[in-house]
Amino acid sequence: VRISHQTLAQPPRWLDVRLNDGQITEVERDSYSGLDSSRYLMERMHAVAQDGELVPITVLSRRDLAGDQPQPLPLLLTGYGAYGISYEPEFSLPALAWADAGYRYAIAHVRGGSEKGYDWYQGGCREDKRNSMSDFLTCAQHLQRIGYSSPEQTVSHGVSAGGLLVCGAVNMRPDLWAGVIAQVPFVDMLNTMSDAGHPLVPLLRPDWGDPLADTAAYDAMAAISPYENVRAAAYPPVLCTAGLKDDRVPYWEPAKLLANIRRYSTSNAPALLLLNPDSGHQESDQPQNVLQQTAQLWAFAEHCIRTAVAGQANQPVIGMAAC
Repeated sequence: VRISHQTLAQPPRWLDVRLNDGQITEVERDSYSGLDSSRYLMERMHAVAQDGELVPITVLSRRDLAGDQPQPLPLLLTGYGAYGISYEPEFSLPALAWADAGYRYAIAHVRGGSEKGYDWYQGGCREDKRNSMSDFLTCAQHLQRIGYSSPEQTVSHGVSAGGLLVCGAVNMRPDLWAGVIAQVPFVDMLNTMSDAGHPLVPLLRPDWGDPLADTAAYDAMAAISPYENVRAAAYPPVLCTAGLKDDRVPYWEPAKLLANIRRYSTSNAPALLLLNPDSGHQESDQPQNVLQQTAQLWAFAEHCIRTAVAGQANQPVIGMAAC
């Protein structure tokens, strides 16, 4: 059989596996000039959720920073946890760029995805959606507890439904984060799922429920929808992106969330909206544009961590006037 194999640090390669004796022959591989995958350490660990479930975590770091006594490093923790989509640790230049700076990059494989099968997917749907967010918090706390990072060095990151994940998590525990990055985040789920005229709503009801027909579904969404659950607390810096032409998650969802954070947060940390007037749900399909946006987001994350570590979390973000 021929298989494709890759990791966060290893570009895709194609292997022929001879089944009678297991012999493996490499047929082809993608290559990048100057990339040495052996410089990086890939780890798989598990955090114990509140109900005893083991939540997988994939961690990437520079191998020369590994040791018997791990040192807390800046950590970018990302996740998705929706629609049964497994967050595979595919080869990632942005992840390597973060690791090259001497930091750690991690994926929390929370419930709502299919990393551990169909039950794992269903365990993060409808009335059980809170599991996705509590799993994400569990992963952050695990990495902090074992000395891989600290709350002052941890930034969360999520895209679309992953934005729902990280924004829901920061509502629950704003003290665990130095910053939050939510790209085109689905954060007004209660109002959106109550819009029967939205073309995507009927397709999404199996995952989120129908608040118009089911009071239990309404109550479950109202309890976790990020926009509705911003509260009086010291929020960390939050950066949301949006596309003016986004027909999946309209720009007013993150705008409303940030307005609520600005209203209720007891800190002076910034809540920023980065609006692209020309993009839809995806920033661009051009690799250079994607990398440029990622560089801006990673710079925001790095600044949040440096500011929090310096004990200046309430100071304004420097150099973000373009937002």
